[in-house]
Amino acid sequence: MSTELMTATNDSGTISMIGLYRNGKPRYQITVVSKTGLYGPDAVYLEVDAETIANMQRCVNHYETPKI
Repeated sequence: MSTELMTATNDSGTISMIGLYRNGKPRYQITVVSKTGLYGPDAVYLEVDAETIANMQRCVNHYETPKI
């Protein structure tokens, strides 16, 4: 069983993330679909663990624009 966590779309494509359990552990599948592929839409599927998602969030937090 999986749960859709987020989807974002712009002119170049879509990124989405679902949460799922594999072997009793939480996993996340990130799907990127590009509208601008050489032969039409291209898709990439990545499966990552919770630690990877946490590291990604730390990077986002580090590079956020400072609030003045």
